[in-house]
Amino acid sequence: MSIQEMKRLDDYKKYKISLPLVNLASCHYLNGDYVQAERLLLEGLASRVEEFGKDDRESFITGRFYHGLACVKRGLGSDKEAFEFLLKARDHYQKTLGRGHHRSADVAVALGRHYGRSGQYETAYDYLTRALEAYEGRSTYTPEKARAFYKRAKSLRRLGRHAEAVEDENDSLELYRRLAPNDSRPLSELSDGDFDKLIVFWSSDLLRRLNPRDTATNVNLLCDLSPSLSEELLESVDVPLTVKTCSKTKREFLCCDYNRDGNSWRSPWSNEFEPAIEDGVVPSERVRRMEVKANEGFDVYRDLYYEGGISSVYFWDIDDGFAGCVLLKKAVSPSSKSSGSWDSIHVFEAADRTRMSHYKLTSTVILNLGTSTDALGNMDLSGNMVRQVESDMPVEDDSSHVINIGKLVEDMELKMRNLLQEVYFGKAKDVVGDLRSIQALSEAERDKATHQQMISSMGAR
Repeated sequence: MSIQEMKRLDDYKKYKISLPLVNLASCHYLNGDYVQAERLLLEGLASRVEEFGKDDRESFITGRFYHGLACVKRGLGSDKEAFEFLLKARDHYQKTLGRGHHRSADVAVALGRHYGRSGQYETAYDYLTRALEAYEGRSTYTPEKARAFYKRAKSLRRLGRHAEAVEDENDSLELYRRLAPNDSRPLSELSDGDFDKLIVFWSSDLLRRLNPRDTATNVNLLCDLSPSLSEELLESVDVPLTVKTCSKTKREFLCCDYNRDGNSWRSPWSNEFEPAIEDGVVPSERVRRMEVKANEGFDVYRDLYYEGGISSVYFWDIDDGFAGCVLLKKAVSPSSKSSGSWDSIHVFEAADRTRMSHYKLTSTVILNLGTSTDALGNMDLSGNMVRQVESDMPVEDDSSHVINIGKLVEDMELKMRNLLQEVYFGKAKDVVGDLRSIQALSEAERDKATHQQMISSMGAR
């Protein structure tokens, strides 16, 4: 649709649809339609060559076409052509984005895979190390880091550097466990495909480069476009929580992938699915009792900290304990031209031990703020933040679990709120302050000149 709309513009040129065109090609590639993806990529690349020449350095977008064609050619079984396009993507990204950019790192991983398959393990190691350096310190790229560690470990094994390989294997498995907590297979049973699945969608950069406010809509559209990826998308992409009403208790509850079974969602209040289904997965009696207590506790927490909103807690059984998620949501619309919403998703595992329990908590906050006024225009501040923590805490009985989980969630939310307020909002305020001024520019310049004159006169004394 965006391509059609852009073609209607008075100043339309072919190269101006480059970005939506490469994203559309990525969708066809993910859906297995390599021929259509190749056609769109070649068409888009030709338009950029026509406009900017063969040595286009106008932006990184040409590099995306090269990288996309490398993926498509590999899918079509033409490894030689895929390698040539990878080299072009590498050179273009390095000149337009730099070696430390995540796009350059993605290409470095692909080149590392190519050199590893061709037996050039030292070169493969160098490229994968380069990629890991680019991903370092950026939690958004945890799936990419897991894959790069896994592939580099293979090269290290081939080079006889077994101690280093063990370190990379441990790092890759630790990251894999975070991203796929329900998969308990040892590393020996995992394959390249398992690590690729962690980023089969994210690597296309479709969602990370779109407005976070529209994530839910974009996920639904992509599920319609590629039904085979629906389950994976719904499991891996955090979207704002939706609200349903329990038909039995008439209470609202929050919906996410953790209380979903097909097209039905389990209510924490009645333990029944909406709409009703047969043989829906429910927790054991012991875990359900803890779930009920947790919902009661977080209902009070929600009222005290959020002064409204909705909360829902879901528990389920795992082999060595239990796991669950705590969901909190509050949306406000103080006027017809302003709105905001806060969604907290806290997913945890609790491993039972003697008088102690080991907790792993992954917390996500999705924040959407928007306003529209005649004086200032439209403002949209949206995004999400993910943080993780592990802790060993004493346990006397099942009630202790509820208390411990409450403490972990409370501490994590406090840290994330402070981080948002002091760092993210503070930085946004500084940027806006540099871009826009409340007073007229002439007044600001006059004040600045007066200030400078005073300093000069004081110095003269």
